[in-house]
Amino acid sequence: MLVNKNLLKPNEFASFLYDEFSFLNLDDRDLYNDISRRGEILIPLVITTDYVVISGVRRLKIVNDISNITEVPVLMTEYHSSELNQAIIIRYNIQRQKSIIEISKEYEAIQITYNLKQGVDPESTKSITGKAERKALIESTNSAKSIEKTITRVISAKKFRMSLYGESHTEAWKKINEDFKKGIEPNTINEKLKEEHERRKNEKRAPQTKLLNTNNFKILNKDSSDLSEDIEDESVDCIPTSPPYALKIVKYVKDKVNNVKSLGEEGSVEEFVANRMSVLRECKRIIKDTGSIFINIMSQKHNGRILRAEDKLTDAVESEGLFLVNKMIWFKSNPTYESNIGLQKSMEYVLHFVKDPINYKWRTDWLDDKVTFIGDVAYGAVGKKRKIRDVIMYDFPTEFDDSYIASKLITNVINNTKLKNLLQKRGFSLSHRALFPLEVPLICVLSTTDPGDLVVDVWGGLSTSGIAAYANNCRYVGVDQSLEYSAMATERLEDFIETFLPIERHNDEV
Repeated sequence: MLVNKNLLKPNEFASFLYDEFSFLNLDDRDLYNDISRRGEILIPLVITTDYVVISGVRRLKIVNDISNITEVPVLMTEYHSSELNQAIIIRYNIQRQKSIIEISKEYEAIQITYNLKQGVDPESTKSITGKAERKALIESTNSAKSIEKTITRVISAKKFRMSLYGESHTEAWKKINEDFKKGIEPNTINEKLKEEHERRKNEKRAPQTKLLNTNNFKILNKDSSDLSEDIEDESVDCIPTSPPYALKIVKYVKDKVNNVKSLGEEGSVEEFVANRMSVLRECKRIIKDTGSIFINIMSQKHNGRILRAEDKLTDAVESEGLFLVNKMIWFKSNPTYESNIGLQKSMEYVLHFVKDPINYKWRTDWLDDKVTFIGDVAYGAVGKKRKIRDVIMYDFPTEFDDSYIASKLITNVINNTKLKNLLQKRGFSLSHRALFPLEVPLICVLSTTDPGDLVVDVWGGLSTSGIAAYANNCRYVGVDQSLEYSAMATERLEDFIETFLPIERHNDEV
């Protein structure tokens, strides 16, 4: 049937669920041009008995702007406008082309309309109907296997915005949609908001923690570029550390939800290196003539070009009178997939610097025949002839799978479950996904220290290096500018020391 366009009104839910018509949108422009050229609408609008448009609001907007179209084809349903809800609107718009944000809003609307949450009778007629409509929505996307996880993250991001910024339901969805239109991926939006939510939680909790300060173990919350009040000249035996190195020009430039610039978000390799050198000069002051500095760093690319951050950092460190004596590589079996052209990055470097390239302390006697956790990192006969490979492909035996000890060196995703649970009990949240794998500092510490030696991590983070130091009965100082990470490191080390004995070493010196 045909009706006068002036009788038709848009439904009250369309402006929230779906984007408004815009000439900036290519699909909207194409639709306008097609209707304008034809002088008519071919696909009928779906309406209520009192002429409210259920499906076809965009087309109504277009014909209202075209004076020579006065009547439009419609299909009238049995619904009155007073009976409409979001679920009905979604049902009649199931096949329209939508963004992931619009689909997520539809998904949440169905959840709310049919009260699909835990504790509600799953066998009720309302629940069964809601689940069927939710399933139909997912199946209509042609990517049902993966899209539901993304939808869950988008809805989570919306809730984070409401909690963080006091935004209403509608305002939060609007902001999420704006970030999406800027090219920010939904998963990244959620991760950034989650990190901010957890940062605020940790920021509130951290001042309540008394930082670890014993004769053998200390956590310092300060800038590592000046440790003169805390650590004497030439007193440190080993510095295993992993500085922030996710360069802003490489990762997530367009994905920033806020504009806060922190360490590790420099705009160039040169700036990155310069910002690290103030700390590394202090490392030179405190390290012994026989001591070692280990720096974990990942190779980076920008616009298809390798940036050689590891080489430029090496040049800068050597210009200060230190020497690169070893360059280890640890291999990742499950690195984050990269869609760009070229090879898949699957490794990180560990750069080993010393003051004396001939006479630095180096231990191999810990590589005896009873060491079971060393996997493929050792090469050569049992005893002092054994050596550490410079390419480490390591798989920890599953029977020792503990988040404190068995973080797998060959992976970039380690088992943080127990650590997360511990920190949760202490009032903290942990979302950091790039934890320093324990085996890296453990191999560094065991190879360059004796029991009683001093180990310092100048970018301490969660003090994984502290656990490695404890394993060899060494003293430890962890330094970090973040009070939140200093507090969490304290909780982690205190729990570890209370729970575990040092890792057993089968040689005469222990």
